Amino acid sequence: MRDSILICQGYMDELNSNPNKWFEMFRMTRPYLLHLVDGLISHGYLKEGQGDVDAMQAVAMLLYILGHNTRMRCVADRF
Repeated sequence: MRDSILICQGYMDELNSNPNKWFEMFRMTRPYLLHLVDGLISHGYLKEGQGDVDAMQAVAMLLYILGHNTRMRCVADRF
């Protein structure tokens, strides 16, 4: 059960308020993260518009898991 009112896009929008949060959460600044997502989409590794999670959120979830050594269950609560 999700307890937070900030999930998915609301959480990503909250991160836009402070550029330092992007680096703290994903170990990457927002411009680099956007560039990575665009590169993965352009090379065909990710497809936009399929499923419930968009490409930006999928990459953010992966970076959060790798950067904080956490489990998918913890990340699923936020995204």
